Amino acid sequence: MAEIGIGKELRTGAATENGREIVLGTVYMLIGQNSRTVSQAVAKRLREINRTLPQGVVANEVYNRTVLIDKAISTVKKNLIEGALLVITILFLFLGNIRAAIITALVIPLAMLFTFTGMVTNKVSANLMSLGALDFGIIIDGAVVIVENCIRRLAHAQAVAGRALTHDERFHEVFTASKEAR
Repeated sequence: MAEIGIGKELRTGAATENGREIVLGTVYMLIGQNSRTVSQAVAKRLREINRTLPQGVVANEVYNRTVLIDKAISTVKKNLIEGALLVITILFLFLGNIRAAIITALVIPLAMLFTFTGMVTNKVSANLMSLGALDFGIIIDGAVVIVENCIRRLAHAQAVAGRALTHDERFHEVFTASKEAR
């Protein structure tokens, strides 16, 4: 009447490349892992696997996040360097004070240091989302406002005094200017 046996699993999909059917494997990263490290480890393991495959069979990468991650890191570095140079140049042109411009630009690496320290402490990976969230404008805006206010107050206090300010007077003006801008 009937023949009963173990059948094949139902096919649920297919992967193709250039019109030919291929076998596709996917690597999943565990939560909290470093995507750059994982991508590099997968690429290394794939090279090892290719050495053991029969002749004519090759395992190729379809998508490797390492290139994307390296580009994101490179873009962040480039933007920070260009941003610091622009801040120094523009502040020097507007304020006429190279020391104030450099002090303001020093906020950038310090802010990055605190940001990365917080990311490491809270185990936030340096992925595209977290790196993209570092808004250069937010980092530098407060420093620009405070430094500009310090220069304005120092110039005004010196004009009123009619002489060079003492160390304590300068410190007082900078402290007051910072409190005002804050």
